[in-house]
Amino acid sequence: MSTVKFTDEEMAQFVACFERCPTWARWGRSEGAQGDVLEITVAGRRPATLRLTKSHTRGYLAIGFDGWGLTVCDDFSEMLGILSGFGFDAATLNLDAVAA
Repeated sequence: MSTVKFTDEEMAQFVACFERCPTWARWGRSEGAQGDVLEITVAGRRPATLRLTKSHTRGYLAIGFDGWGLTVCDDFSEMLGILSGFGFDAATLNLDAVAA
């Protein structure tokens, strides 16, 4: 099992982002074979689930949309910014929200 976990600071940053993102309907956290995983349910016409985990070596990994969407970032804030850009049609990225 993975020993890499999100820090208290990262969790606080995540919760603050979740509260600002109207399309994120709910979230959960689990630990297991995949490590420490944050699972975000994105509401909308085409609901989706995003999964975010911390790498063993460095950075962060997010997958979603039945496993075909993948994002890798070194910076947690950058990762949250990218993920928060997914709009009510969860498969469509709102680039204006990402740039904000």
